[in-house]
Amino acid sequence: MLNINRKSKIFFVIGSGGSGMLSLLLIPMLTWFYDVKQIGAYAIFVASIGLISSVGSLALEQSFIRYYYIDEKDALISKFFKISTIIFVFVFVISLFFWKDISIFISSQISWISFSLLMLSSCITIASKYTSIILRMEGESLFFAIGQVLNRMLLILFVILSVNDYFNIIKTLNGLFAIHTLGLLLSFIYQVVEIRRYNIIRLISVSLTKEWIINKLKYAIPLLFSVLIIWGMSSIDKYTLKFYYGNYELGLYSNAFKFSAALILFQQLISTIWIPTSMRWFSIGKPLDVYKVLYTFVMGGVTVIYGICIILTPYISLIINKDFIASIAFIPILMLYPVFYIASEFTTVGILFKEKTKFSLYTSLITVVIFLTTCFYLTKVYGVYGTSFSVVISYIGFFVCRTLFSAYSWENIVTNKSIAYIFICFTFTYLYYFNDNVEYKILLILFTCSLLVLDFIKYKRVIK
Repeated sequence: MLNINRKSKIFFVIGSGGSGMLSLLLIPMLTWFYDVKQIGAYAIFVASIGLISSVGSLALEQSFIRYYYIDEKDALISKFFKISTIIFVFVFVISLFFWKDISIFISSQISWISFSLLMLSSCITIASKYTSIILRMEGESLFFAIGQVLNRMLLILFVILSVNDYFNIIKTLNGLFAIHTLGLLLSFIYQVVEIRRYNIIRLISVSLTKEWIINKLKYAIPLLFSVLIIWGMSSIDKYTLKFYYGNYELGLYSNAFKFSAALILFQQLISTIWIPTSMRWFSIGKPLDVYKVLYTFVMGGVTVIYGICIILTPYISLIINKDFIASIAFIPILMLYPVFYIASEFTTVGILFKEKTKFSLYTSLITVVIFLTTCFYLTKVYGVYGTSFSVVISYIGFFVCRTLFSAYSWENIVTNKSIAYIFICFTFTYLYYFNDNVEYKILLILFTCSLLVLDFIKYKRVIK
């Protein structure tokens, strides 16, 4: 039997990467089993789960993290489960008065099944927040990773099963909602089983006091605002398209967005390594040049990857249903947002080093205001293209705010060459839309690679 250290931190990376890769595989698969409008409705369904689970939990999971190592764990989780259940039941009862309107908005028809699956998924999502936190806080990286990957694997399995006429119901819109809900449920059950099997934590009988509830809500409620901002940044675009146009345009945009977000896989892997590494460097007094050189190298690498993705984008038509081919036109624009997100993950280190968390809140507020104003205007005037540009503009603002606040708090690690790499990314985008000659793109990639090689030779000692 293999001797595996189930608490090895590498499993956190594997879980995020594996889940992301399976999500990428799932994107073209869905286009062969569901039409554009169904994918649009599914995007709203998932976005609404995020909203309901955030409001339905009042961000109490953030308070749970805060007190995890302070209070007795069994009593703590039992109390949080109890109060979260009460809050969600309250939200559910209120939503019952509007269930027809909610189901029409989600599925474009009055459907008790759609509404029920939405609320059930939201409930499971809230519960899963706590089980995931427990596994992370206890360092159970293997179980956490399996839970992430299992959810995506189950979705893929259910979609494949729909090929058989016996499972033909899966191809309906409610069938799509149902397999999403079932995937969440089975992943949650797996986490609960592992938590109980290793006696990591258990539920016990507890009573809630008024003082305890007020104390925990005082910590959680202010954070709910930040949680809703994060939700808004990933969902406002979808709600805006749904409002102005409908499920067809939303389906095309959603498909393009998912392909574009594939670059976020690199952001997750980079952040997993970069944040603890940079904190360690700061604690031992590493010189500023080290941060600048590494950041420049990463931006060069991201530029090369972006260029390769631009060249490969037209070939996506070979793996998706012809009804979704129109969505490919939006991918090069949308792929710019992960570029700026990755860049900001590096330039924001000063805020972390100096613990200026207020600047993170300011950045979120400014970004969401930019997103709201540009999204509503540009979507109304230019449709899906407008929404795509709105996302990119917002993340440019996000990058600029993080960079400026970080430089104000500590130092500026942005270099002229890193800015040049960003302009090269814009050049790739321009070439995609206005020049079909692939040779130019290849030359630009080779030019970027040569800059990386020269820098490696020049700064080899600094990198080591």
